[in-house]
Amino acid sequence: MTLEEYKNSDDIKWKERIIVTCILRSMHSGVLTIPPLPKYTTTPKTTRRTRKPQKKKKKDKKEKQAAKWKKVKKIKKEE
Repeated sequence: MTLEEYKNSDDIKWKERIIVTCILRSMHSGVLTIPPLPKYTTTPKTTRRTRKPQKKKKKDKKEKQAAKWKKVKKIKKEE
């Protein structure tokens, strides 16, 4: 079986087909470049995305001051 026949056969895996295509191309051009193959063994399925937890918003100076005054007022009322 030649490389052309192997490339067009049904029992070839898709990663192997990429490599065979690169080899055939290199036979014509003289330069062999094999692209980085995906790390998946099968076609990847879409994964369900989850929301990232939102960071707590920092209080600005006015909110901090207002919270401070509320505490002071509570303390004065208790006395």
